[in-house]
Amino acid sequence: MKRFLICMLAILLVLPLSAVRADTNPMRSLTLLSEAEGDVLDVRFFAEIDYPSDTAAFESLDFKLTFSKDVLELIEFVKIDGVPESEIIDDSFFGQELTNVSGSFEYHCASAFGHRGSGLLLHLRFRILKEGAYGFRTLRDGYSIYDASTNQSVSYHLPSLRQDSAQQNTPLPDVPLPTKKPDASGSEQPEQTKGWFARLIDSIFGSSCTGGK
Repeated sequence: MKRFLICMLAILLVLPLSAVRADTNPMRSLTLLSEAEGDVLDVRFFAEIDYPSDTAAFESLDFKLTFSKDVLELIEFVKIDGVPESEIIDDSFFGQELTNVSGSFEYHCASAFGHRGSGLLLHLRFRILKEGAYGFRTLRDGYSIYDASTNQSVSYHLPSLRQDSAQQNTPLPDVPLPTKKPDASGSEQPEQTKGWFARLIDSIFGSSCTGGK
């Protein structure tokens, strides 16, 4: 009985740490805006983020973009003093850029501190090789928000990529992002990571508690 009461107390304490807003994605939109000047195409990605609390911050990004390699050639990932030109990713982030594959661009980054912001996410510059569809698509992408009030990091998929209608060439439709399995209520559940207290409870009592005599 005593073990059962301790388990119930642990569950009541852990629940607030693992609670998430499953009904919404903090990143309300991800929009691609492009501007061509001669044979150079500037492509900027803008993200509108509604942080779930005053202590929440953008802490990581897993971004992959593919494009028509016979139409575009990536010239540079635009940076300022070695840091991505971004209103969301600052110099507290450690990033890894993968640009050695023609027709794709990857950027992965994480920060121990996180940063609050909306607006410019990334800026890429391409050379236009010939007329044709740009074919911009976001693949295997996601990001995470850390909330200091709950000591919890929650991962989300980036929203579907929106593209402006002023592009000279017509891009291919964006590939739909994979959807998560809905729960019993039909709400989409984001991935979540337990906080330090929840992990401590699991290390003491195991991942589940059962009552006994």
